[in-house]
Amino acid sequence: MPVERSRLYRVKAVAESLDVSVATIYRAVESGALRAVRLGTGKGAVRVPGEAITAYITACQRAAAKTPRAQSEPSEAVTCVICGADLGTSPAGRYVVGRAQDGSHLFACKTHQVRSPTSKIGGAA
Repeated sequence: MPVERSRLYRVKAVAESLDVSVATIYRAVESGALRAVRLGTGKGAVRVPGEAITAYITACQRAAAKTPRAQSEPSEAVTCVICGADLGTSPAGRYVVGRAQDGSHLFACKTHQVRSPTSKIGGAA
């Protein structure tokens, strides 16, 4: 939807135009990420200025660009985080066991793979 910067939009219209739930828009308003105004007395009617919608979309685009994207299959050799064994570049024999602070995967070798006690892999509990 083309946004008129000087117009006030209903929360439902903003949600529909961004293809998200009304609750998502209310959360953005409550967190301060999306500026809104209340009209009337009591709870009032919530309206979102067009310029605030434009600023919110820009902020979301910037945040998405900064978010690190983890590689599920690294292009360089990796090692087991438990024993330090070289796991090579092939995904075979390598198990994801967590994420590092930078968002990249942490791997373990077959000996140190972590299984949930309730998981059934290959028929074993």
